[in-house]
Amino acid sequence: MKVLSTNSKFSSIALALFSFTILWLLRSQQLTGDSLWYASDALSGVNLFHPHHLIFIPTLRLFYLFIDLLGMDISILVAGQLLNMIFASLTVTFLHRLLLRVSDNRTALFAAFLLLICNGFWTYSTQVEVYIPALFFSLLLMTQLVLWKGTWVNIAAAVFFFSMAVLFHQSNVLLAAPLLFVLSKNQRLKGFVIIAMSGAIVFASYIWAMRLEGHTLNIQGFMNFSLKYSV
Repeated sequence: MKVLSTNSKFSSIALALFSFTILWLLRSQQLTGDSLWYASDALSGVNLFHPHHLIFIPTLRLFYLFIDLLGMDISILVAGQLLNMIFASLTVTFLHRLLLRVSDNRTALFAAFLLLICNGFWTYSTQVEVYIPALFFSLLLMTQLVLWKGTWVNIAAAVFFFSMAVLFHQSNVLLAAPLLFVLSKNQRLKGFVIIAMSGAIVFASYIWAMRLEGHTLNIQGFMNFSLKYSV
């Protein structure tokens, strides 16, 4: 596995700034219905916790309040676009850094550029949608697996990234399967530890959200809250 040089850090910063600038200059002027819904809830502070993407709207609200604290006069919609563009730029950059570990700079830049211009990635990066932050933490989880050394630092990082990926988008719970597959047999127990600890964090987060939203704290109440968007 290659060791990244100091020059690669400057390349990563330049790539992040380039990605953000391009996304900002060419950002969407028409937002989806979901974007308007998420932004409205974040602005009002009501219905903050949606089980499908538990922490996206609260994150957007905190980001907007932080921007307001800085004295920046922008709408909640622009704040949501800005938040996703930051996550998107970081995703492109960290993909580039990951690929630098296993390939040459030209290949890494080409792959990062392909992601940047991908229609789906570009679209959701300039909307107020839930997918880009979840993709970012999924990429960080994948990075931990590629650079896996089996240390407790690896395990703690994987637990955090896996938990965040699921909390930003519930479907990322499916990452448990490839996680176990990637880890070799003698590391399989650590894979189960990662899944168990991540599951505990996600479960506790859902319980906390249910309490804040005034839901009944029992098995039926948990199932109703967790799956209410799909029934």
